[in-house]
Amino acid sequence: MRSLTLVRTLAVALAAVALTAPRAAADELPRGGWKTLEVGVLPVAYFGRSGEDLFADSPEVRQAQEITGRWHRMIEDRLAGLDQVRLARTSQIQERLSRTQDYRRTVAVAAERFDLGVLRYHEIQPVEALANLSKANDLYRSVYADIAHPHELADVAFYQGLILVEQRETTKAHMALRDLLTLDPTRRFERGYYPAAIEQALVGAQSDIAMHSDLMAAALQTDRLDALAKVLDIDVFVVALVDGPPDQLALRIALYDRRVRGFATSEHFALSDEALAADELDRVLTAWHACAVEADRSGIFRKPPRKELYLDIGYTHGVWLKHSRTRDPLQSLGASLTLTWEPTPALSLFVRATQSDTLVDGNGDLLDDFVRSSLTLGAGLAFGPSAVRFSLRVGLDLGLAVSEIGMTTDVDCKFFGTSSDRCLTSFSASAPAVWLGADFTLGARVRLVDGWYLSSAIGITSYVFDPDVAGALNFPLHATLGFGAAF
Repeated sequence: MRSLTLVRTLAVALAAVALTAPRAAADELPRGGWKTLEVGVLPVAYFGRSGEDLFADSPEVRQAQEITGRWHRMIEDRLAGLDQVRLARTSQIQERLSRTQDYRRTVAVAAERFDLGVLRYHEIQPVEALANLSKANDLYRSVYADIAHPHELADVAFYQGLILVEQRETTKAHMALRDLLTLDPTRRFERGYYPAAIEQALVGAQSDIAMHSDLMAAALQTDRLDALAKVLDIDVFVVALVDGPPDQLALRIALYDRRVRGFATSEHFALSDEALAADELDRVLTAWHACAVEADRSGIFRKPPRKELYLDIGYTHGVWLKHSRTRDPLQSLGASLTLTWEPTPALSLFVRATQSDTLVDGNGDLLDDFVRSSLTLGAGLAFGPSAVRFSLRVGLDLGLAVSEIGMTTDVDCKFFGTSSDRCLTSFSASAPAVWLGADFTLGARVRLVDGWYLSSAIGITSYVFDPDVAGALNFPLHATLGFGAAF
């Protein structure tokens, strides 16, 4: 009975622990390897819809700008709370851009060009002024200063617009002033300070922006977002803006995904009810997050380890380029076995064993076949993709003449023998004999299936260290074709 009571007590305790233990949150990711996304938030700006807003810094407009700033912070805070998201706030993006290569030097040169353009404008030299301003614009954009410091680039566009209006270049002036108001939509002008033509051009540019159906596409093109993502190593950009009259504000938000080189989602909703708008923002970000976050497949589909050891066998055909005691080149047939070790993708070490039989030529100047064995050791460079690899190798060749060599063009030597008194000109080399030389080979390896490949090589050997043999027989050119296996 006492043991039964103890069992019941333990069961009740375990049940109580199970009921009181905290349950995993429903929105937590399952355990395992998940890819962390680098998400950057681009500056969120307020775009007014009325041309009159350009000349009036009204309390309503200031309030709209404050609301825009609050939603900017809210977007960043919502993203910071998502799993597997590493947030790059706007300030961090601007700081990263300012640390990129040549940023400070390029911006300094662009500022000098801008100052020179303004100076030429005041000196009434419009052509020189526009040339310097255009150069400043290109320099600023080359380092994405329109993201880090849009106000400076907006100044360039403003002066371009002023000059082009005065030059009656209506279309170009409209484009420059539209760039100005896109880069710096909060800029305001004093009524009556500029000529009527300038004010009219500014209102026209503002109206053009207001009628644009997709302001975000007008502000940033996808190819520029893709290039910026590569520079900053960011996976997803959040592009957002607030537009509309101060009493009818709406938030437009889109998420650019570098992996698909396009916008993964694009939404807009009114901000009249802040609580409802906050729920809409959560819905948009949560829906995107559920589809965007993915398992890290680097551990699941792990790239197989690189093969380092290669063994191949092949048929070798050789031709002796130097054959001073015969009238035709001497041909040799044989086989080779090569073992290659590639400790790095660019370096290869090898050892090759070759057995060849040099055949009697058609004139019979080589008195008999002779057999040669060689062992070559060396190193080389390997290059090319994994499917087709090339190698350039240099090695030390140790040759062994297994049979005697006799060569002559004298008929008496051939008929009576090289030891006869009638034989006046002949060459002979006794065996066994060791030859030492240098070998140079260019090879290729073509993968057939995993672990198997075709191999080919062409090379030449120079027996420079054996003057007795090298004077009469040297520089065997060899070509090999075979197959091998990788380990």
